[in-house]
Amino acid sequence: MMKRKQKNDKIKLFIGLSILAFLFFIIFVSFYANRDNIYYMLNGKDVKNNQNPNADTRDHNTNQSNISNSNAEETGEPVEYLQNIVFIGDSITQGFDIYRDLITVDGEYIFKDAAIIASTGYGTRHAAADIKTNSVNLIYNEKPMKPEDIIFERTEKYVFICLGLNDLGKLDIDEYIKNYRMIIDNILNKSPNKTIVILSITPLVTGQQNGKLSNKTITNANNKLIELAKEYDIQFIDWAAAIKDKNGGLYESLSSDGYCHLKVEAYNRLAEYLMRHPAG
Repeated sequence: MMKRKQKNDKIKLFIGLSILAFLFFIIFVSFYANRDNIYYMLNGKDVKNNQNPNADTRDHNTNQSNISNSNAEETGEPVEYLQNIVFIGDSITQGFDIYRDLITVDGEYIFKDAAIIASTGYGTRHAAADIKTNSVNLIYNEKPMKPEDIIFERTEKYVFICLGLNDLGKLDIDEYIKNYRMIIDNILNKSPNKTIVILSITPLVTGQQNGKLSNKTITNANNKLIELAKEYDIQFIDWAAAIKDKNGGLYESLSSDGYCHLKVEAYNRLAEYLMRHPAG
């Protein structure tokens, strides 16, 4: 009888410990999955958008003195400001079109009517080359067109360009910059009154790499773009600073694929950064 009682006690103890271990596992998994939100909440940040509305999202680790004026005043009329911009880019830029009904700044859907001209896989090597039917092209009015031709037909004052992620795994940085210079020349030759703004290349999730494409390559390319902006006396806006972690990579919690593409929260950050660092 005593042995049976001891055996039952052991079974009960085992079951109890198993339940506690399972509960601990569930709590740990839940905590890990929501670690960013818990961090933001404890630090007074907006959990919904993974943002701190009172924080300065500029990259304080950069010495790039010629990036967008950090003391620039907010536009005050974000929708009207964005309606004066045409965005040229790849799938990162295309996300502003995909999520235009979800991206908000101060509760306003500022990208709802924004001009987004972008294509998945598009890069400077496509933009600088002649139109080819078997290549990646920008589609405008249901036909493939060159950036300078599209911009010539548009009325917006500003041209914001974000290209590079589809180039740096295939091209040397010097060839990439050569293409970028050709794009700028083509636009200014056809539309000399337009104001071109270069947007920094957004990073990969920390630790990710694909051939030559890495965050180190992206940083080097951005530094070259800063020099290019100085050469043409045009503006460089380091909007990627809004979505970088302490290592200079893309926050994994802001990535939709664990590599380079972005969630709505990331676009909210980029949009807010653009509003706080307007072109001028």
